[in-house]
Amino acid sequence: MTEQEEDLIFRMYKLVGDRWGLIAGRIPGRKAEEIERFWIMKHGDGFASRRRELKRCNSYCFISEMIIESLTAAVLFLKV
Repeated sequence: MTEQEEDLIFRMYKLVGDRWGLIAGRIPGRKAEEIERFWIMKHGDGFASRRRELKRCNSYCFISEMIIESLTAAVLFLKV
């Protein structure tokens, strides 16, 4: 990656996040996978930990929703 490409990737990431295809479309001759691989190699630790945290949160949110639905169903059943 050239210095200009790295700068563009960084600025685009700040604007659009990890939409690698969109970023790659702005850099002739680069593929989305190549851009993502570069980003992970350069910013891997922070990027990976944020991804894990997001996945964990989504799992907890899903479990919480399931518990709330079950409790709501139980309360409605008891009222009948």
